[in-house]
Amino acid sequence: MDTGVPWLKPRRGGAEVLGFFESLAALDSRKFQPTTLLDRDNLVVVIIGLEFVVKATTNVVREEFEVHIWRFDDRRRVTSFCHRVDSHQRWLAPQPT
Repeated sequence: MDTGVPWLKPRRGGAEVLGFFESLAALDSRKFQPTTLLDRDNLVVVIIGLEFVVKATTNVVREEFEVHIWRFDDRRRVTSFCHRVDSHQRWLAPQPT
């Protein structure tokens, strides 16, 4: 599902990775701090505290519990990645206040 938030746009495959990083140019990242790392079998879960400002609106996003979930195959290659965020806060941030 497309949220209308450029950095949360669904992407698939290596060719779309660049687009994700290009979308981050709209943000001023102030904090990106992994706080917890859980590793079991072929699954890694990372809890991250972060803060960023949307440059166009100066709206601030703060999140203490963003969750990144990585799955790996037996050769330790990434087979899937997803993250859980406060999507409502992310949707509001690029909106003019």
